[in-house]
Amino acid sequence: MERSEARERIVRKAMEEILAKGYTKVTMDQISSALGMSKKTIYQLFPSKRDLLRTVLNKLQKEIEEGVATRVDAKDMDFRERWRTVLEYIGLQYSRFGPGIVEALHGAEPEIYESLNAFRMGIVKNHFARLAEEGTQLGILRKDLDPRLLAAVYMASVQAILNPATLQDLGVPPSQAYHDMVRLLFEGISSVESPA
Repeated sequence: MERSEARERIVRKAMEEILAKGYTKVTMDQISSALGMSKKTIYQLFPSKRDLLRTVLNKLQKEIEEGVATRVDAKDMDFRERWRTVLEYIGLQYSRFGPGIVEALHGAEPEIYESLNAFRMGIVKNHFARLAEEGTQLGILRKDLDPRLLAAVYMASVQAILNPATLQDLGVPPSQAYHDMVRLLFEGISSVESPA
């Protein structure tokens, strides 16, 4: 097996294991066993578990960046459909994270956690804000609200809700917290029609 192919197999399996179980609960032994590959081979390609984690997250971030950009720029869809697919896609990405993974990463690798958080905020600044601007120009989103404000509120909500302490307090997985946050932001909190 070629070196690049071996690296790809290791990264894919490590991503699967880490996202499902959490970084601190996955060992290099488990990854090597799942791959049917010696631990020595893995360490030749990734000197430490931390190096493997960085590679996994870089690959995941690239996939997410490309996925969001593709949906934002999909000119064959109307605005409402693109808006919906972007929010659904981001929610789907959060659903890939098993329970406790964010909290464990925050505790075990705070520098990497902060890098992941910065990436998440960059997605909002680079793509969500641009989509909000377009929706405002089309008159689909409220014109009396600055789209930068909408993006800032969305970003602040993501930071406030999808952080380890809040997720632990809520006792819900990141995907559910994200879904409920989006519904609250874009559908409101009232369960009844306001009187005319």
